[in-house]
Amino acid sequence: MSRIINFARLQVGKPYVFGTSGPNSFDCSGLTKRAAAQIGLDLYHGATTQWNRGTATGPPERYGYFDKTGPIDTLPNKVAFLFNQDKTAAKLTMAHTGLYDGAGRVIQAGGYGGKGVHDNPLDRRR
Repeated sequence: MSRIINFARLQVGKPYVFGTSGPNSFDCSGLTKRAAAQIGLDLYHGATTQWNRGTATGPPERYGYFDKTGPIDTLPNKVAFLFNQDKTAAKLTMAHTGLYDGAGRVIQAGGYGGKGVHDNPLDRRR
């Protein structure tokens, strides 16, 4: 799974552009989509779609990533896909996604303050 994180870290510093999945810019789900592709996962684009549908290559549980939820330190994998729920939406909508490296850091793409792709401690807001 280090290929996912290694790919994501190589993208740090690239700009955020909504609707893109590289190679020169990313939005949050575009980054997770391209990172997951490094191990053969074909994720859909869009945080909510990734949460609801998982992969285009097979059922999410085949890969063991989308079948467990809970506090990050209780999850069994070294890499986790993080999703933030939009609590203002009328139905379940995921507003953001990123990658947890299993060692206390999150790699994510965000347009907040022009950050683009960045690597931060888990306890820091995006």
